[in-house]
Amino acid sequence: MKKIMLILCLFFVSVGYCEKESYVLLSNNGGKGQDFGLRYIYPFDKPTNPPDRLQDKEGTFGNRLLNGQPWGNWWDCIGMNWKDLTIDFIWPEQHRIGLIKILMVRQNRPKLIEIQSRIQSDGEWINIGKIEVNQEKAWYEYEFSEPIWAKEVRFIFRLKEWGFFIDEVEFWGIPGYVAQAKEIPLVIEKGRLYIVKDGKALAKIVVPQRPSEKEKKASQLIQMYIYQMTKAGLPIVEESPDIKGAVISIGNTQLNKKLGIKQGNYPEKEIAIVKRDGGVIHIAGNDAGSFSGSVRAAYLFLEHIGVKFYGPAEHWKVVPETKDIGIEKLDISLTPAFSHRSIWWQWKREDFDPEAWGLGGVSGNYSHALYSYIPPEKYFKEHPEYFALVGGKRQDRNAQICFSNPDVQRIILEKAREYFDKDPSRMMFSLSANDCGGFCECEECKKLGANPSQQSLEFANIIATQLRKTHPDKYVIFYAYWFTAKAPENTKAQPGVFAMVINNSCKAHSLRDSNCPGKEGWIKNFLKWKQTGAKLAIYEYYIPGCDVKEWQDTPFLPGESALIDLRLWKSNDVEWIFYQGNDGEKQEKFPLNWLMYYTVAKGMENPYVKYEELVRQACSDLFGPASEKMAEFYIELSKILNRCPTHSGNWTPPKIQDVYTKKDMAKLRSLLGQAMNQAASAQDQVVWRINDVLNAWTRFEQIYKNLPLKREYEVQYPEYQIKHPDGIFYTGLKEVDDALLRDLLGIHPDVKIYIVEKGKKRQLGKDEKIKLTKDQPLTISWDKF
Repeated sequence: MKKIMLILCLFFVSVGYCEKESYVLLSNNGGKGQDFGLRYIYPFDKPTNPPDRLQDKEGTFGNRLLNGQPWGNWWDCIGMNWKDLTIDFIWPEQHRIGLIKILMVRQNRPKLIEIQSRIQSDGEWINIGKIEVNQEKAWYEYEFSEPIWAKEVRFIFRLKEWGFFIDEVEFWGIPGYVAQAKEIPLVIEKGRLYIVKDGKALAKIVVPQRPSEKEKKASQLIQMYIYQMTKAGLPIVEESPDIKGAVISIGNTQLNKKLGIKQGNYPEKEIAIVKRDGGVIHIAGNDAGSFSGSVRAAYLFLEHIGVKFYGPAEHWKVVPETKDIGIEKLDISLTPAFSHRSIWWQWKREDFDPEAWGLGGVSGNYSHALYSYIPPEKYFKEHPEYFALVGGKRQDRNAQICFSNPDVQRIILEKAREYFDKDPSRMMFSLSANDCGGFCECEECKKLGANPSQQSLEFANIIATQLRKTHPDKYVIFYAYWFTAKAPENTKAQPGVFAMVINNSCKAHSLRDSNCPGKEGWIKNFLKWKQTGAKLAIYEYYIPGCDVKEWQDTPFLPGESALIDLRLWKSNDVEWIFYQGNDGEKQEKFPLNWLMYYTVAKGMENPYVKYEELVRQACSDLFGPASEKMAEFYIELSKILNRCPTHSGNWTPPKIQDVYTKKDMAKLRSLLGQAMNQAASAQDQVVWRINDVLNAWTRFEQIYKNLPLKREYEVQYPEYQIKHPDGIFYTGLKEVDDALLRDLLGIHPDVKIYIVEKGKKRQLGKDEKIKLTKDQPLTISWDKF
């Protein structure tokens, strides 16, 4: 019976039966929503049939069109004859509208409905969309990719024949700015500041005079999600001296200035602050340049009150329903560990805001770029000397440019200056080689360096030195990848140069895994890049199966390994991180792989988060009564990948049957089955999420059953053990020190580590080396952070 319930709900979701709530209902009045003072008029021709439709009913705002009473016959609807009809909907204040729905009755339809809006009564009407009409629907919808501000909305019904009828109209969105908010009492009980109590708004959202787009976004996010939680609309007001009561203060208000955030401090000190001080909740951050501190602070506040963002689909967000929101102690100050944090994945994600995961930071470009600056189709015919000399011949394709040519250097320098002048928030300009070989072999380029790496670094030095004469705070960046992967031995980087080192090692295991061949060599080469004095960035691949179809539906969850790598990079002063996902990955696999993206996003903000704690908290939010089994499921996926006995590179993933044994598959299927049973009586959204995971898992099982399977292998744990407060860590390392333990176990740099010997503990020295033995585990502890 429980399985039938899951299947039925999945069917209802697929056909749109379970209505999503993307936006808060503004007005429909079929018993839903609030009275925000909406009225409507017919500015031109009025409906011609029946005439009594024009009278508003006593005690309502709007008649049949808005009151939502069940219709009995066609006389209860708005009817029209042969003329087009225009209806204007008017609010006393601006609102932000995300979704419009219109219910039609009878078979006849207009041919289309044009939608216009304006933000003030004497303003200009702007076309914002149109609804194509057919005979197949009752409700017609228009959803905006971004919610629009409007005080008035106009529908123009373009008729194709006599007679169509409108029964109801719905607008979904959130209340907008109000000129004045009613006096709201300050309610503090037992140290808890209430911003909503018993479903009533007890606070105002305050923005600066003339708020920026980032401050508007932050205020609207808080308003929208608090409404979704409580159905209480907190007014957004501009700051003034006479504001009283509880306040959620957004951005660069006078109230927030005492926090000491310097808005012009870019690209340094990216920060987000959320703090309660008496009757004021401060939501603020550095919004300079491409920073979005206020928006990130808004998301941190929403997380604090229970709103969570785990994925792009609406039901992968968690919005608890409550009548009360009270804030006790609240003091969050977040500065991300890395100053550029980016994830690229293949499928579209229009409903997902990267700032919800803390992605962002400084902006710029680091892609393969040289032919975009010196395009062969523009220059090669007249200036072949601009291009690489390979095998005695200048090349106009599948090669590089001539780094030593003065005109090439001049053109690229001009483009760099133009690039930064156009958008001063950009911090990096790409000098990354084309995605191929073919480096120049002319005598002058040979003088720059003996190999492509050295030549690339010297070329970057030349451009950076000249660029910094006019743009002293900007950088050039290039890939240390493929032909340029090996660090140069005798070349130092000049100020303003970044090297973006590509991690092309095995993806199943962390860089600290001594049993994985190639890891030690990669770290040594990485440290040599550090020795050049260049600032460091990392380009990380998580793309198993880029060219292997079977991996497009196969779960790949590095988990703790990803965090160990991030800690290594942080401890070696890496500043910028970029993750590339799988080119062929399907969106349908997201329910299995979301934790990979979520983990690295959280890790780029703070690499010392603990993986299992992250998973268990997320599963508790997402899966309700099934949270324990779902957490075990995701943790096991990560352990399976980590203990894979074979190794691989970026473009050569391990065979699926080398990662997942029959025993693994049986355990994972059992965990999912138990989770399904536990979720059968849960809320609809929990059931939908479990169904998402089950569908993705079923596709993977279909692939797995057709693979030629090997005999089972036994898991061979590494020989050495480290006992710590959270469990046992197995490693093949024969020696550890302070830095290694912090990377392996996620111990924050400010926390003291202790060695425990014979029941006594002593602090580990900063440079102390500890040899591990097979017969005696190393036991450590640490202070709480």
